[in-house]
Amino acid sequence: MEGLSLGFYMMVGYAQTHWLVIALFILGAILLNAASVMKFGGLVKQSALKPTLMVGLAIAVVLFLAIPTLSGSSFAFMAYWLDWALLIFMAVGYAIALLLWVHPIVRLVKGV
Repeated sequence: MEGLSLGFYMMVGYAQTHWLVIALFILGAILLNAASVMKFGGLVKQSALKPTLMVGLAIAVVLFLAIPTLSGSSFAFMAYWLDWALLIFMAVGYAIALLLWVHPIVRLVKGV
């Protein structure tokens, strides 16, 4: 239980430290989604879902390859299965968060 509370307080500390980046990300996602909803109606469109997921997969792969270098580490230091699992979860998590931006951009570009 202590490990969970430590993880929670680390996330809260990260959010407090980077509140401006988080706020701008959320504001940008809201504005992009509002623009696509006003122009085309509906929040999610089936015809834009496949390109969105393909871009999300590409983002996840790029992040999987880039996160070790960006954090000052490398694949050589990843000796345990937990290191690999956390890397995959971080890459997929950031890719899912970026889908809040990618989907409305795909809808606006495709005109769907």
